[in-house]
Amino acid sequence: MKIMSSPPVTIKPSDRLVDATRKMYQSNIGSIVVVDENNHPVGILTKSDFLYFIATGIVKRDPLVKEVMRSEPVVIKVNESIKEAYERMKNLGIRHLPVVNDEGEIVGVISMRDILIYVCKPIV
Repeated sequence: MKIMSSPPVTIKPSDRLVDATRKMYQSNIGSIVVVDENNHPVGILTKSDFLYFIATGIVKRDPLVKEVMRSEPVVIKVNESIKEAYERMKNLGIRHLPVVNDEGEIVGVISMRDILIYVCKPIV
């Protein structure tokens, strides 16, 4: 998929939530993909999740990523179209999709922002 952000910023389930927050902030990204030892997506955390964590007090107890991540993230295959990515995000009400290869390994992330930039770029 030509508009995905690559390489993706990832984190392990056994890492601390504060580490995920720090990585997202330093990379200026809206989501971080949680991967297993085979580099397969097993979860995702987004900026929206962090608003929830702060509002509910979860961040006060310094949880592990695996305790708060959204498991089994919706993914898209690298050979699927931008339109398919958009439709999946629109229909599911999400803004980030991990992009995986045929082996299920993460190779990138596509966001609704990436799609918007692609659609609105000037035609030269």
